[in-house]
Amino acid sequence: MNRINELDFLKCLFILLMVAFHLTYISAVFPCAKQVVYTFHMPGFLVISGYLMNIRKEAGAFLRMMWWLFVPYVVMESGYIVMASLLPINEHIDNLTPMVFLERLLVRPLGPYWYLQAMILCGAVYYVAGRLLKGHVMIRLLACIGACKLLSLTGALSFPCAMYFFAGAVARMLGMSMKEVFRPMWLSVVLFAVLMVDGANLDKATPGGVLIVYFVMSAGMWFYAKIPRSFRPPLLWVGRNTMVIYLFSPIFTIVCRQLLPLFPTVIGEEARAVLFMTVALPLCVLGSVATARLLELTGTARLMFGKNKVLVG
Repeated sequence: MNRINELDFLKCLFILLMVAFHLTYISAVFPCAKQVVYTFHMPGFLVISGYLMNIRKEAGAFLRMMWWLFVPYVVMESGYIVMASLLPINEHIDNLTPMVFLERLLVRPLGPYWYLQAMILCGAVYYVAGRLLKGHVMIRLLACIGACKLLSLTGALSFPCAMYFFAGAVARMLGMSMKEVFRPMWLSVVLFAVLMVDGANLDKATPGGVLIVYFVMSAGMWFYAKIPRSFRPPLLWVGRNTMVIYLFSPIFTIVCRQLLPLFPTVIGEEARAVLFMTVALPLCVLGSVATARLLELTGTARLMFGKNKVLVG
């Protein structure tokens, strides 16, 4: 599939918000903003992932694609689990045993890497249903929903997250473009603002949360058309490289914590947090990109991603 600029812009928006609110200090100072962002940013990613997932590949090619999602997941999630046992973070593990390690790795991942696990499981369900069931889209969808519900009972998959993935997949199966589904409208900005006022809507599993995801994606597509063309290339570049930022940014969010004492407290907590974010967010993004580039230069990118070139130009 050819790249869709609006989707790359949405991915850029979502990844920057993810990194910003994984900076613990930002989340602590702006808890309400965090709750709003957490309602839509990862569901938005899942919708896009479901739409872009290609199940027309032959079995071997599809398995290779899944494998090269699984390998970076195992590498990064394993590191996160070990780190959680050593550092005093929110998800600290007091007693890391082999069984605890395997449970966290295969069933209940720590940190942000649950998204990769969800994409692998949903992708596998989607592919099998597409291969075994050749009937109407609704038949395949019902089979996917049933399989995801069973997986959710094991604790390995969030059912609401799976439904966002398959919302994107259904749009793809029906041959709809994302701009047809999420019509760019300025009114979406207003409706999003109205919905987020009510705290009951700030949950991706509620009808209000679903509407927030819809209106954010619609508003993002509308806003993209308003951005001057000369400003678009760096935003689209970030959107094309969200995977490496997603994978490596947790390393740099931890490193950036050490910079916090450098920011003055006399300017007030909120101003200090904004100033900290303007420095830490670019550092996290650039650090993630530099890590990917280092893997390319050393030839180790092939071991982790199955290809020599990771960054997309």
